[in-house]
Amino acid sequence: MKNTLSKGLHIINSYRYNKAASPYSGENNHCSKLKEYQVRQIRYWHNQGYCTKRELACLFNVSKSTINDIICHRTWSHISPDKTITATKFFVVDGVARTPKAITLIHAITAHNEAKLIDIVNDEASLVMKYPSAVILGE
Repeated sequence: MKNTLSKGLHIINSYRYNKAASPYSGENNHCSKLKEYQVRQIRYWHNQGYCTKRELACLFNVSKSTINDIICHRTWSHISPDKTITATKFFVVDGVARTPKAITLIHAITAHNEAKLIDIVNDEASLVMKYPSAVILGE
């Protein structure tokens, strides 16, 4: 009986240890109601004082305790608060109509000289809505 219990505890502890590195965390989890950009919005809007936790819960259709867990980094902790989101605007020429089209590449600066492409946005409204704290680097 003791060996079975210790093996079971080992499995549970190893699951807890590897939980942060799970490929099913965040928006990759099938039960997730939120996307990464929405979690960033929740944290940003709360830190800036734009919305209360109750208003955020109603706006994103989740419970107030979910909002509280997101703000306190108990959930969605893989999205670090010290990442800098940058946006770089490019103009590309459409091959058929030969008209310039603006696109914006959104990057997360994760470390010195290291960035990860997060999204490609086609209009200014989507950029402001999805990434309110993004730093525009240039055009």
